[in-house]
Amino acid sequence: MKFSKKGYLRNSPDVNNPQNIIQGGKITMKGVDFKVHGVDNNGYAKVMTPGYDYNFPNAKYVTETPIKNINMSSPFQKKFSEKSPLMQEIDPTKLQYRTTNTATTLSGEVVPTSGVATAIIPPSRKVENIAPEEQYLQSFKPEYQKAIEGGYTGTLPEYIKEKEARLGYTPQEVEVTRERDYDRKVKTFQNPFKGMRTYNGVVLDAAARDRDSLESKTITNIFKRANDYEGFQAYLDEHGYKRRKGKPKTSRSEKIGTYRYTVNPRSGN
Repeated sequence: MKFSKKGYLRNSPDVNNPQNIIQGGKITMKGVDFKVHGVDNNGYAKVMTPGYDYNFPNAKYVTETPIKNINMSSPFQKKFSEKSPLMQEIDPTKLQYRTTNTATTLSGEVVPTSGVATAIIPPSRKVENIAPEEQYLQSFKPEYQKAIEGGYTGTLPEYIKEKEARLGYTPQEVEVTRERDYDRKVKTFQNPFKGMRTYNGVVLDAAARDRDSLESKTITNIFKRANDYEGFQAYLDEHGYKRRKGKPKTSRSEKIGTYRYTVNPRSGN
């Protein structure tokens, strides 16, 4: 485990890291320019504000995650705010998505059609005039005891963490999914090779053997490889195609839609 000595201080060599691990439980936010989410090795978490000092009791280390990837002025907010309040806090078009499905275009290009990403929603409420650490912990004991009597099985720090999340005092991790439609339309023609394993010495693949219809270019290529121009002309005549010196006219089109985004809280938050 690699520890950072200066964390997210503005002059720290680690200031641009996606996460930093600080040894011990005493954290200073003096000299830090953005909020940081801290979680210690015991599972106790809090959002730390620039200019203050924080203590994680009995912690061996604290994992810090910056909360600075929020674009509050994005024009994307208004478009999606009616569908999900969470969408007001993030710009899903700028997230890094893990592709979950793809499509192959007519040109052979593989394009993503769906994906998933995670984002952090900042706290909606701010803790004002927070009491010293021990006093803050002790203040939750009466309601924690009632929760225990009601069947709660977690520790006091876990209970506080869960309550802070419910009240909006801690950041929330959400899952963002994106999907878009892809329609590919290719006109096909009756397959003259169905049921054959070979045609004039040409070994046919499974599609040519089994399918009821094929694309015109596939049919043309098989006749060409078999050196059977007369057979090709007979096929054109039989099916009423007028382009006797060419191949049956084909129709190929495709349409790819724009992404639709969905934001949902991750399970456990």
